[in-house]
Amino acid sequence: MAHFLPASGIDRQWYDLPYLLGPDEGAVEAYFALAQALAHEQRQGIARWVMRKKPYVGALCAQDGYLMLITLKFVEGFRTVEELPKPAGGRPPDAKELRMAEQLISALQGEFRPEEFHDEYRERVMKFIESKASGQRPKLRIVARKKEPKSLILSLAASLDMAKHAKEKAVA
Repeated sequence: MAHFLPASGIDRQWYDLPYLLGPDEGAVEAYFALAQALAHEQRQGIARWVMRKKPYVGALCAQDGYLMLITLKFVEGFRTVEELPKPAGGRPPDAKELRMAEQLISALQGEFRPEEFHDEYRERVMKFIESKASGQRPKLRIVARKKEPKSLILSLAASLDMAKHAKEKAVA
């Protein structure tokens, strides 16, 4: 462990991948003591380790009584908002665009439900493998890209329209 800092001491933009950690046999008490102490003290640790011959840095924190290790991005691969190029010749959104954006946010309010999100690529690959394993000659289907509207106002209008139709179907 490199050092400990406040639980809010790392901005989320540095986070990469989370790993839930379990206790090793014979070290269960120490594992849960560390998880409880991190939660109680509202701290997280900075850890360094090597996995598959590659060095990593991560944040060790308590999550619902267990330990979670979140890999952190290295500074070389990180860009801050300040480093992004400023848009050239742009204008601030007008009142209509702002109102539509607020309507979209209002129309799509809800809770995060992870079960609604699936790895569609993985599902297609698994279906391909299963059909090939069962002796069928699978067909590769090309996934068409959606055409994007050319302006922000058209994008907002299309998204708002989709949200309204989805709510209407849910009510019916």
